[in-house]
Amino acid sequence: MFEIGFSIYSSSGRDINTQILDRVWDADFSYAFTSLHIPEEATPELRQEQHDLLQSLRDLDVNVMADIGPRTLSDMKLSSFEDLSMYPITHMRVDYGFNLEQMAKISEHYILVVNPSTFAEEDFFTLLELGVKRDRIVACHNFYPKEWSGLSLKRVSDSNRFYKNQNIKTMAFIAGDAQKRGPVYQGLPTVETMRHMAPLEAALKLREEAFTDVVLVGDIDLTEKSWEDMIALSHGYVILPCTLDPEYKHLYGVIQHDRIDSSDFLIRSLESRMYASRGHHVEVVGATHIGRGTILISNEDYSRYSGEFEIARTELSDCPRKNRIGQVSTDALYLLPYITHGMGFMLVEDLDN
Repeated sequence: MFEIGFSIYSSSGRDINTQILDRVWDADFSYAFTSLHIPEEATPELRQEQHDLLQSLRDLDVNVMADIGPRTLSDMKLSSFEDLSMYPITHMRVDYGFNLEQMAKISEHYILVVNPSTFAEEDFFTLLELGVKRDRIVACHNFYPKEWSGLSLKRVSDSNRFYKNQNIKTMAFIAGDAQKRGPVYQGLPTVETMRHMAPLEAALKLREEAFTDVVLVGDIDLTEKSWEDMIALSHGYVILPCTLDPEYKHLYGVIQHDRIDSSDFLIRSLESRMYASRGHHVEVVGATHIGRGTILISNEDYSRYSGEFEIARTELSDCPRKNRIGQVSTDALYLLPYITHGMGFMLVEDLDN
């Protein structure tokens, strides 16, 4: 399962947040992030609006993670973290300013979220000694508003690997590609090289190359295309623009999956294998110039494999027992290495070509 989260801030305004809630209704997003120690959101009016937003998310069964600081209680005129129970929060993210005993106490009421790039490994084991259960801990990186201040992908990968080995869920942020959050408006990613990267590519990289279980969008909003991409990803597949020969246009809009036993050279459709094994008849044409993204179907010279649908991950030699039936769009070729081990994909017609 590919878990996706988003961020919601009361200062974004009721209209934008209502739109986001509508998106969540249609999606399978697991987490929402907000902050309880942003100065511009400390007014009573915005606090009440924030409470109502978070309650709406909990009503949709979304886990709510709140960022807190040492001044959160005084800013909110509360006496203890137990008083935060009036807010519909499931996960409490702490960073600087809390000692281990305070963190252990917080874990009694909320899932404790630590910053894996700053929280020392020995402190993690001390938390366990203080009685905190592993299932009460999550590791979530910061986002970095200022350009060139973000982490390297290797740094994220290294720190996440430790927590994954401890059976702790890991999270990181990607930037949005529509409305950026102020006051800097330069995107809110964890990894610096992802600041201007398409959200889908950034999410896949974090998942596949940095041991990240949950990808959170740090900014306020996404473009329409990126919303579609992230919703698809939350359902376990990617949208793959392409062109198909007319007789194969019935494959548009169909969710297929790469086989669990992935090939390094081809994406092999699990679903097509099921009907190919029943002797699907495909006339022999033969395929030449098989390059990255060439869409293929095995012909009757492949006997019982006739009808099996494939996509080339790389350049391959000519094959008379396969027919070329289409091509993945150039802008989508970067997705091919990520469609592995049962990952889903849906071909859609590229109307720009």
